[in-house]
Amino acid sequence: MVREAFGFAEPGPEDHVHHNELKVVPAIQLQLSEGFRPVVIGRWLRVCGDSLRRITETETAGWHSEVMMALLASGMTEVEVLAAQADLGSRMAPLREQAVLATYHGQQEHAWSQGLVETAPLVDIRNGSPWCCWSALRQMTEQASIARA
Repeated sequence: MVREAFGFAEPGPEDHVHHNELKVVPAIQLQLSEGFRPVVIGRWLRVCGDSLRRITETETAGWHSEVMMALLASGMTEVEVLAAQADLGSRMAPLREQAVLATYHGQQEHAWSQGLVETAPLVDIRNGSPWCCWSALRQMTEQASIARA
């Protein structure tokens, strides 16, 4: 599952595990230990892989058109282009990673809020109070947002 999420074919018995693949294992282990079904974990990995593939393909196309082609068009030599793009890449990479993670957290908040809106009335009815549970869940979501900021 993990290798496929990274965009590669299913590994064979002779294939080595890549260090980035190992970083996914603790999340899978926790989910399994908490009773998540393997099909749900597999779906999560496939969606993560597909979404990140789309991000990296878009990023690569933009890098080619906006950086590489612009540097070449400026008359730089191949060595100068490689040095200039490496410099820009080292400055841009942490900012893009930060932007991706911030966007992910924003999407989480949105999805979780929607989930709470759909779930809270059911909980409220069982507790006999139409607003107590919703208020508590909303407050927890806001506190989590502040903690991440």
